[in-house]
Amino acid sequence: IEYTFSSLGEGTDLRDFNSTISLFKKVNPDIIVNLAAKVGSLNFVTEQAADIFDENMLMLLNIFGQSFCLGLRQRLKG
Repeated sequence: IEYTFSSLGEGTDLRDFNSTISLFKKVNPDIIVNLAAKVGSLNFVTEQAADIFDENMLMLLNIFGQSFCLGLRQRLKG
């Protein structure tokens, strides 16, 4: 099994659909394990709850969208 790691610090912004497309074209994954999340302290999460939720959902939707485009739809388990 070959693993690929990507992060915002390494130039992949999963909040951006085009950035997600570029990553998926480069990697062409068979399986996706999503560990991406915007997190912070309890105070930060309390004060920024809507923004954090929005960004985390955007990352998830971009990953699901690309998974569907690659034909990984049947492998998505939730």
